[in-house]
Amino acid sequence: MTMPKPVKVDVGGKTICYWEAGTGPAVILLHGIGSAGEAWDGQLVYLGQWYRAIAWDAPGYGGSDPLDPDTPATADYADALAGMMDAAGIPAAHLVGNSLGSLMIGAFVKRYPERVLSMVLSDVAAGHGRLSADDRETRLRALLSACGFAGI
Repeated sequence: MTMPKPVKVDVGGKTICYWEAGTGPAVILLHGIGSAGEAWDGQLVYLGQWYRAIAWDAPGYGGSDPLDPDTPATADYADALAGMMDAAGIPAAHLVGNSLGSLMIGAFVKRYPERVLSMVLSDVAAGHGRLSADDRETRLRALLSACGFAGI
């Protein structure tokens, strides 16, 4: 099976682009920085055998319009994801995120917990390896708190 054609929906006056394969419960694949929905082509086609698999271009990536703020927060991406899900008729989904996509999922869970069936997070917030262990722990706690996971 080849990669399906992209779908474009309007979310608050902005275009969000995504690819879709299959039917059944929704699983949405969220890419990292410097990537796009097409990076999930193998997973999309495979998961489409059992799920309504969707790989989106996050706002500002691929075929999706950027968000209005010059430096959007993860909550802005969470709202865009909720809008895309609404436009696609998806009340709740399994979410799979890589890197930045994982951070978007964290914000989405905080804002829309009732819309998350499960989540898989990969390569979350890597990149602080040169910091001391204490500084890495402080940054991790701040990130978890910002995503609504304070106390973990």
